[in-house]
Amino acid sequence: MKKIFLLSILFISVLEGIAQDNIIPLEQFSVDAISLNDYYKDVNGVLDKFVGTWIYDDGTTYFKVVIQKKERISAINDWDNTPIYFDQLVANFELRLNGLTIYNTLNSTDNYPINDGYKITNLNRKIKLFYSETDNSYTDSFYNNFGLYRSTLSLTYQPDLSNNVDQLLWNRITFNGKEPIDTSNYLIGQQDSTPYQIPPNMLLTKQ
Repeated sequence: MKKIFLLSILFISVLEGIAQDNIIPLEQFSVDAISLNDYYKDVNGVLDKFVGTWIYDDGTTYFKVVIQKKERISAINDWDNTPIYFDQLVANFELRLNGLTIYNTLNSTDNYPINDGYKITNLNRKIKLFYSETDNSYTDSFYNNFGLYRSTLSLTYQPDLSNNVDQLLWNRITFNGKEPIDTSNYLIGQQDSTPYQIPPNMLLTKQ
């Protein structure tokens, strides 16, 4: 009986912990209105359109990306260290050039070269994510030896209603015509000299 009582208390405590989340629709995210334990949840399924397997193949370049949605990912608000939570997109990919495999992270676990996607714009059809392509490290004043070279990736969902085939517009974001390491407030304008292998602009088709 004592064991059942303790388990009941634990179960109630878990429920109370979940209930402390202040759930907000993901598309209403604003950096000007963040408070303790905000959970920007994809209650309306705005991320679902991006989830799945997408392929670009022009005969020379073969690119495959598998996008997943992860729920209630913990993050720290940079402005005041407030703990907040998001539903986010993550992805791994494969790149082949002229039949030669350049990258293949499809079977990697907890290794997402594409991640952190939760800010939706353009009628909930465009999303920006962090994007890592190489394993070279860099150093800067804020993310000291953070690890991977990063850029920012813009994905725009484009439904093809006539052929019933969904497409995804892939655009790597540049700064003054050059590749930035990161376009956050801390690193904007710093240049990444690492050669990118994945084309900067592609139109992918959902499989």
